[in-house]
Amino acid sequence: MKKVEQQGLSDVVYDELRHAIFTGELSLGCRLNIHDLAEELSVSSSPIMVAVRRLSQEGLVTIKSRVGSFVAEMSQSQIQMRMEVREMMESFAIEKFHPSGDIIARLENSVARMNEIHSVDSPSSYWEFNELDAEFHETLISTLDNSLMKDIYRQLHFHFWMGRLILTEEGQMPKWKASRGDHDMILDAFKNDNIALATEVLSQHLRATRLLIESYNDPSDGRQDAPSNTSVKLT
Repeated sequence: MKKVEQQGLSDVVYDELRHAIFTGELSLGCRLNIHDLAEELSVSSSPIMVAVRRLSQEGLVTIKSRVGSFVAEMSQSQIQMRMEVREMMESFAIEKFHPSGDIIARLENSVARMNEIHSVDSPSSYWEFNELDAEFHETLISTLDNSLMKDIYRQLHFHFWMGRLILTEEGQMPKWKASRGDHDMILDAFKNDNIALATEVLSQHLRATRLLIESYNDPSDGRQDAPSNTSVKLT
C-alpha cells in the first residue's frame, strides 16, 4: 500500500485498507496490527483505529475484545447463502433489462479488457480479472429501477468479493477465468435482444462460480487458520 498525505487521513486509510482486503493483500482472517499499519502508512494510530472501526461496521473487519482486529472470514455455508441471493438478484435484473447504448458500451469495455488478460497467468492478472468481473455484474444491477435492491446488492458486495478471494487462495482462478466466454455470450444475447438466452447463460455462469466456491476447504471442516497473533506485513 502507498503512503498517504496528511489530509482526510481516516478516509484515505479506510480506502487503502479496504482496497488491500479486496485485493487479498490483507488475507482473510489475518490480524490487523495497528502499530504496523500506522508505520507502513506513515500516520498515527488514531486514523488507523477510526478506519478499522468503520470497516468493522461494514462487516469487513471483526474486532475481538482484548484480542485484536482481524479481516473478516465467513463460513462456506454463509457465502453459499449469499451467492444464492446474488443469483436471484442478477437473474431478476436481466429479466427487467432494457439495454441502452451506454450500458452496452460499459459491458463491452469490461468484456474486452477481460479478453485481453485471460491468458496471463499471474496474481496481478487474477485481481484485474476479478475487478472486471465485478464491474460487469455491477453494471447489470445498476440498470434496476429498484433502489432497495441495489442497496442490498451493495451491502453484500464484500461477501461476493470473499468468494472471489477464496477462488484465488484455493487455486481456482484459472478455472474461473476460463468462464470469461460466458460474458461474451451474455453481451451478444443483449445485442440481439435475446433476454431468455442471456438469463440462461448468466444462471449457468453464477451457478458454476458458486460450485467452485463450495468446493474449497472450509475452515470449519479442518482447514488450519492463521494464528491469531500473526501481524500483517504489507508490501
